[in-house]
Amino acid sequence: MELTRTAVGVAGNAFFIVTADSVAEFFARHPLWQRVQRHVMGTALAGFAVKILTERTGAAVALR
Repeated sequence: MELTRTAVGVAGNAFFIVTADSVAEFFARHPLWQRVQRHVMGTALAGFAVKILTERTGAAVALR
């Protein structure tokens, strides 16, 4: 059982590593898409920050 879990974990991590490498190579060859991705991720992160700041939960209220 533990060997199966380890094998699945290693295979999953290898998939993510190969995929990340392919994406990095794509962005290295296409600077326009690299800028687009940077702006999209920046916008998404800014949106998450605004959402967190405007929530009315205990954690958000503690920050104010």
